[in-house]
Order: sequence, then C-alpha cells, then structure tokens
Amino acid sequence: SQARRSSPERPTASSVSALRAAYVDRAYDRVVRQARERLQNSRSATDTARVKVLLGQAEQARGNHERAIEVLREARAAAYETDRSLARIDRALGESYGALYRWSSAASAFRRVLEATPTDQAARLALAEAYRHARQWAGAREQYTHLVRRDSSNGTWWARLANCEVELGKIGTAISHFARAHKLLPQSADVALTLSRFYRSTMQPDAARAVVDTTLTYR
Repeated sequence: SQARRSSPERPTASSVSALRAAYVDRAYDRVVRQARERLQNSRSATDTARVKVLLGQAEQARGNHERAIEVLREARAAAYETDRSLARIDRALGESYGALYRWSSAASAFRRVLEATPTDQAARLALAEAYRHARQWAGAREQYTHLVRRDSSNGTWWARLANCEVELGKIGTAISHFARAHKLLPQSADVALTLSRFYRSTMQPDAARAVVDTTLTYR
C-alpha cells in the first residue's frame, strides 16, 4: 500500500555493515553523510545506537570531538535502553574527552570501561594517563601500580608511578621506583637526572654520579 511505502524505513543489518565497512576504509565523510540519512529513518533503539556509534567515531576521526561527544552520548543513552555493552562507546568518549584536554571526564569514561572489562590493560593505561593529566595522583598511582604488577619490565610506567609518589610526598618510595625505571631505561636522561637529583637531596652523591655516568655512556 501507499502507506507502507511511505513509512520510515528501518536501517537493515546490511546497511549498518556497509557503514562499518566505510569506516574501516577510512571513508569518514561518507560515513557521516550516510549515517545522518539512516538516522532520519530509524525507529529502533538498537539500530540508532549502532549508527550513532559509527557516526560518533567518524566525527572523532575527522577531529570533530565536540560533535563526536554529543553523538556518542546519544548513542550511549540508546544502547543503555537496549542493555547493549557500553564499553566501546565509553572508550570512544574517553578518547574524545582526552583530545579536548577534558581529563576528568576522560577518566570517568575510561573508569566505566575498566569496570566493565577489568582485564583491559589498554583501558587501564588510558585511565592512568587521564588521572595523571588531571593531577589526580592517588588514582594515577593505583592504576600504574596495577600496570607494573602485570608488566614489571616497562620502565616508563615505573617512572610515571614514581612521579605519582613524588606528588603524594612519598619520596623514599619514589626514589625506589625511579631506580627501577633507570635500570630499565638507562638511556633516559629525564629519568637519570631526576633520580640523580633525589640521590643528592638525600645525601647519596656517589649514587647520583653513578646514575649520570651510566646514562652518559649511551650518548
């Protein structure tokens, strides 16, 4: 009937797949254009959430982070109504908040990802970094502690953990962590100079010289 032909058309699984394929091909302008067209005809919360996630990620890829956040928040609300996983959306939100230096909001988003997927190391690192940029040192220390427990060979994480301890007034612990970072990153002048300075401030001049001498051998 005419009424049936003029009724809004629900986006099909194949049309969502086509959007996803265009996103993978980095055809972000096409994704944005076609997603907007599909949203005009969508009546399903599930389809709306799927299309808006792709639209938000395409806007994010184009550098339109304010618009990406707006769309992704709408996608999150739609996905919440259908009990779909929110981790992918929260991760994208965290990335766009971070791109805009909105670190507290980024931390909130990455914290939700980690609550949903506690073994996600990428989310934990993103949360640690967001806390660090937001100067939320206790939160950053907690996450970097988790990270070095999982991989004790990462010198950068030990140095970041050490910086957290400095900000929290735990100088002795900070020195221990910087020493660990220096052992793993002996070529790092930043780590060496920081550790040397702390050794000198705690009356350990020989240790301070040894750290600098070791790093100079890499120059």
